[in-house]
Formats: sequence, structure tokens, C-alpha cells
Amino acid sequence: MEVNELADRVFATTDLPDRSIKCNYYMFNISHPVIAALKDRFCEKNNIRKNIPMGDQERTVFELQLLNSGVLKEVLKFCEQNEARRAEDKP
Repeated sequence: MEVNELADRVFATTDLPDRSIKCNYYMFNISHPVIAALKDRFCEKNNIRKNIPMGDQERTVFELQLLNSGVLKEVLKFCEQNEARRAEDKP
């Protein structure tokens, strides 16, 4: 699965009714020096201005690219479970 598509699916999990209103949409602390350096490289590579916050899609794509394939499979599994639950809740 392409990382942009997975990013859309991950972000869609943040608005479910059982999520806290203060739900933290992001998985990584962007202020950590290592993550900040990786973010800067990601921004340069993708022609994103480093001095303004990334959009939700860009940030989620960045974070997903930091994960290995085993973790990405678990993220996909989590998204599929949430999507199935959403489908059950629809009238």
C-alpha cells in the first residue's frame, strides 16, 4: 500500500467518537532533535517549507516513512479494524 493512502487512513482514525477531544493526531515528537533533523530532510526532499508546520497529510506521511514494514503492517491492521467498526456503525 502506498504511504499517502495509508496516511489518509491513519488520519481518519482520529475523529472516531471514542477518541479524546484532545486526541494527539501525531505519533512522534517533532521537537526531538533526531526527529527534527529527519523532518528537515523530509521537507527539503519534498519541497516543503521548513519554517511553517506541515499539513496533516504531510506530517502523517513523514511519520509513516519512519516506521519499518512490520510496524506499517500493524498500522494498516489498526486502520482496517477502525474502518470495519465505522461500517458497522453506519445505518
